[in-house]
Amino acid sequence: MIKKTMKSEHEPKVSPKEMNVKLLLEAMAVMSLVTGLLLILIPAFLSKIVFDNTPTDPAIFALARITGTAILSIGMICWMVRLEGRSKAGKGLITGLAIYNSLSMMVLAYAVIMQGFSTPGLWTMILIHAVMAGWCIRTTINMKIVSKYQKLF
Repeated sequence: MIKKTMKSEHEPKVSPKEMNVKLLLEAMAVMSLVTGLLLILIPAFLSKIVFDNTPTDPAIFALARITGTAILSIGMICWMVRLEGRSKAGKGLITGLAIYNSLSMMVLAYAVIMQGFSTPGLWTMILIHAVMAGWCIRTTINMKIVSKYQKLF
């Protein structure tokens, strides 16, 4: 005999669109938390993977650690908002994440084009930021944020 498990009446019902937003924010949270921790704890390791270069200037390490705290904070915000992603705050967060990932991808592409860096780690980071930017933009459009501002253009 197969028993059906009943969902708790307190468990929220989640639509596919809400699940997409939740999944996006969880993915961003995990990636940002890991990246932030790596930059804070072992910035030389991440620099070696991405740029195949280990900096020696203490100022670079301090800057990497400050960047790590910012990225870690993004991860914490994503994790905390993941269940409320379709709220106004969630919509603003996802729009900000689209900008963050798009600009990060451009900065890393600049390192390839103008500074001559070309490592598998760097190309992986460019690809990850491109995918995440696309996912954020698609989610933002699906949430109809853009429709409010179409009148301005």
